[in-house]
Amino acid sequence: MSEKLLVPDIGDFEEVEVIEILVKEEDQIKINDPIITIESDKSSVEIPSTISGKIENIALKIGDKVSKGDLILSISPLNQYLETKIIPKDTENIIKQAEESIFNKKSNKKFLSKKNSYLYNHEEKKYSIFYKNSQRNKMISLFQGDTDNKLKALKIAEELADKSTLPILRKGLRDISPEVVEISALLIRQFK
Repeated sequence: MSEKLLVPDIGDFEEVEVIEILVKEEDQIKINDPIITIESDKSSVEIPSTISGKIENIALKIGDKVSKGDLILSISPLNQYLETKIIPKDTENIIKQAEESIFNKKSNKKFLSKKNSYLYNHEEKKYSIFYKNSQRNKMISLFQGDTDNKLKALKIAEELADKSTLPILRKGLRDISPEVVEISALLIRQFK
């Protein structure tokens, strides 16, 4: 179901020239994004979108003359193109538990898993902001690599143990490697 975006009331002007088209077909736009620029003998005006969505068809071209009510473009509402991913209930509970344990952090204990090579227990350390930021950046870049790099990123996530690591742990739950998924789930469950 597409909606039509029409030329709004532009005052006393009729047959105003389109001098610029600021979008193309398949673009996703939001309300108030500029769509076209029109020019009369007195001024140039950008016409904004009144609808959010994906552009299906542009009905104008540069040089066309437009008046109030003329069709600018057809647009599909944004909610038709949003993917709805179904997350298993168990995953949602794990994420909620991890977030609660981070926000209600009462003890700074780390856990020792059966997988000692990837998850480890260390003494509580106080890190500088610079160190934490550099570790977060390193963790994010490592997680884009192969399974070994993802495991290294999870090791850094465990070391930092703060809410900034949750996005990486959530990505780990959706990874294709069972080992990355398992370790991510363990970290989220036992985050304290």
